[in-house]
Amino acid sequence: MEEIKNFVKQALRGRRDITVGLGSGSAARMVVEELGVQARMGGITITGIPSSTQIAIAASSAGFIMLSPSELNRLDVVVDGADQFTEDGMIIKGGGGALARERVLWEASNNVHVFIKKERMVKDLSFPLPVEFLPFSMYILKKLIERKGMHATLRTNEKGYPLVSENGNFLFDVSYKDARQAYYDLRGLPGVLDVGLFIYGATVHLL
Repeated sequence: MEEIKNFVKQALRGRRDITVGLGSGSAARMVVEELGVQARMGGITITGIPSSTQIAIAASSAGFIMLSPSELNRLDVVVDGADQFTEDGMIIKGGGGALARERVLWEASNNVHVFIKKERMVKDLSFPLPVEFLPFSMYILKKLIERKGMHATLRTNEKGYPLVSENGNFLFDVSYKDARQAYYDLRGLPGVLDVGLFIYGATVHLL
């Protein structure tokens, strides 16, 4: 938590207001809660644009003014979590299914901060690549992925039905040998909305 507190103090220093892009997951929620606490103490107005319903509820409870994605322009900062990352800057996201919206937020700011547990830092990525895709393309897309030497598993809920993303799409979790090459191969397939490999200059905070 000390890492989060230090980040929040720095992010809010000298501000009367701030607009924050809100990624998803437990780490992002902890940052949101701390932002809310310190903003109230300092009389600072925080506006948030959420990537998921879950983080929107947390931010509203923390006192954020919420904007819809249609009002997205530029963000002062983005806070997010991740499933796995390497020291050379490759990050896998999408375990919670919000990868497409999170990428839009990342593109809207030059100030992206990722909060992640130390044990998720690895030499080589092994977490399956999340792929958000149009349900209409499911069967042909699975065949095309397998032709490229990868294996796609449909993500399901606790009842065994396809898990539906915030955008109303389905998700595959895809195995791979080379994550970077898999990203480029998958992005070009019909029906694919996004692939959960993020190669950016984000600032990573270890928790």
